[in-house]
Amino acid sequence: MKKRRVGALKRLSRDKGRMFRERHVGRVAGVLPEGPDGAGWTDNYIRVQMAGSGSAPDGPGVPGVVEVKLAELTADGMLGVVAG
Repeated sequence: MKKRRVGALKRLSRDKGRMFRERHVGRVAGVLPEGPDGAGWTDNYIRVQMAGSGSAPDGPGVPGVVEVKLAELTADGMLGVVAG
């Protein structure tokens, strides 16, 4: 019984997370890069793998935050393209 409930809760969590990320496809979000792999986090904790420039642009804005268009879902986050 316990294993069944745990499995159901894990599926529910996965499905709710996917639905949350689906609502953000096509939006532009600020992403704080973490390290050289081109990945980072939005302000609402969506993991984003970025394509394009890996560094923050010079000019106005929050230092280190990169504007990224969220393009598609991955298994545990999203793929995004650096905007601009």
